[in-house]
Amino acid sequence: MARNSEKEETPDQHRLVLGVYALQLLGLMLVFTPIVGLALNYARRAQADGTIYASHFDWQIRTVWWTLLWGLLGGGLMYLGTSPEWRLAGVAGAILLLVTAFWFMYRVLKGYLYLSARRALPTRKHPQENA
Repeated sequence: MARNSEKEETPDQHRLVLGVYALQLLGLMLVFTPIVGLALNYARRAQADGTIYASHFDWQIRTVWWTLLWGLLGGGLMYLGTSPEWRLAGVAGAILLLVTAFWFMYRVLKGYLYLSARRALPTRKHPQENA
C-alpha cells in the first residue's frame, strides 16, 4: 500500500499509536486498558487523517470493538454453562474466548509490525469502490 503523505506525520502520533498497542496488549491481563486505548483513539483520530497512522487508529478501534463483542458472547455462553443442562454452552463459550484472545493478540502484533515498518495497514475494499 502506498504511503499517504497529505499531512505531516509526527513522532507524537507514532508514540501514541505504539502506546495504544501496548495498552491493548496489557488488556490480556488488565481488562480496562484497551478501553483507555479506545478512548485515546477516538480523541486523536482526526489528527491522524491523511497519514499512515489513520489506518492504525481504525485497526485498533475495530480490534477492541470486535474483541468486546466476541468476549461478551463467549462470557455469556460460559455463564449459561454453569447450569448442568447448558454445560455444552459453557464449553463453546470457553473455546470462543480462547479463539478471541488469540485473534486479539494476532491483531495487536500485526499492527505493531506494520507500525515498526512505518507502513499503513491494508484497508478493506468495498465492492462499490471497484466500480
